[in-house]
Amino acid sequence: MIASSDQAVPHPASSPPALLQVLAGRSPSPSGEDGLRSVELTAAIAVALATLGNTAGGMTTYALGRLVPERTRHRLDERALRRLERYGSPATFFAFLPLVGDALCLAAGWLRVNWPAALAFMAVGRLARYLLVAYASGLLRTA
Repeated sequence: MIASSDQAVPHPASSPPALLQVLAGRSPSPSGEDGLRSVELTAAIAVALATLGNTAGGMTTYALGRLVPERTRHRLDERALRRLERYGSPATFFAFLPLVGDALCLAAGWLRVNWPAALAFMAVGRLARYLLVAYASGLLRTA
C-alpha cells in the first residue's frame, strides 16, 4: 500500500489481479454496475487483442520453422517428432504453454502441418488461456 495524506491506496503491483484490474481501466475496488460493464468490455477487448497478437507471434514462429532445412531431422528427438506428426495441427492448441509453446510452433512449421488448421488451434488455445486469466482475475463474470 502507498500511504497518501488522506487514505491508503492499494499499489497496483501489490497483487496480480489488482494489476490486471488497473491495466483494464478499473480501480482495484469498483463501484456501480456501469463501471463493471465498462471493465468487462475493456477486458473483452484486451482478451481479443492478446489472443490476436499472441497468435500472430505463434504463426511467425511457424513460418520460421518452415525455413529450417530437412537435413536437421537427425538432431531432433524422434519420439517428440513422431507425436507431433501423429497429432498434427491439434497439437498446436497447446502452443500457449510456457517453454514448449514456441517449440511446438517451430516444429509444426518445420513438419509443414496444415497452416490454416494450426492457426485455428493456436488461436483457440490462446483464447482459452486469456479468458481463464481474465475470469480468474475477476475482470469477466458469467451471465
